[in-house]
Amino acid sequence: MKKFLLLLGMVTCLIGTAACGKADQVQESQLQIDEASLINYSDQVVNALNEIVTGGMQDQYASDAVISAGISSWESAMSDLGAYNGVTDHKVEIGSDEAIVEASVSGADHNAVVTLIINDQGSLSSITVNVERSMGELMLNAALNTLMGMGTVFIILILISLLIGCFKFIPQIQEMTPGKRADIWHDLIRGAGQIAQSLQLLRQRHRLLQRLLKKRKKPQMKS
Repeated sequence: MKKFLLLLGMVTCLIGTAACGKADQVQESQLQIDEASLINYSDQVVNALNEIVTGGMQDQYASDAVISAGISSWESAMSDLGAYNGVTDHKVEIGSDEAIVEASVSGADHNAVVTLIINDQGSLSSITVNVERSMGELMLNAALNTLMGMGTVFIILILISLLIGCFKFIPQIQEMTPGKRADIWHDLIRGAGQIAQSLQLLRQRHRLLQRLLKKRKKPQMKS
């Protein structure tokens, strides 16, 4: 239930043991931990993230900002990742005051990279999950976002033009009877509603294109 606390305790003990054994030497790095321990630690963190999200235990870690952010990042990536297949590779960088571990995660639909940053006290300072996409997917998503933005801008410009064009009718409206004024305002409100419906339709088409993108042929998994 408290896997993260146990994992953090393990890394802290490893760092403390190494530091005590070399206390009489001048060290270039404050972080004394070997690469194999970091790889094992990252595997356990990734597995714990998956178990927490699939088990619906997110609320139990809400008090820890770093872990909670990592859980949210994993939860957001799951829709693109698909079924979790495990960790396939690691990249470790050990600096003077922090260690960075990038764990490559294999999924049924996409792969992802989980990045862990561990400070010199043996505590997690950051957990992020980034889904890997093909160049075609990135270009298509960028094109959809561009079209969505351009369409929204054009619709807003049309709306502004219509509003400016209505200014010439203001004197005529002021001279009309209350009944005719109500009819005109009703027409204006109906026109604004049609424009809002057009914006909503544009958003729906954008979401539909994104869903079609996800249903494309799944990328081949690296052996």
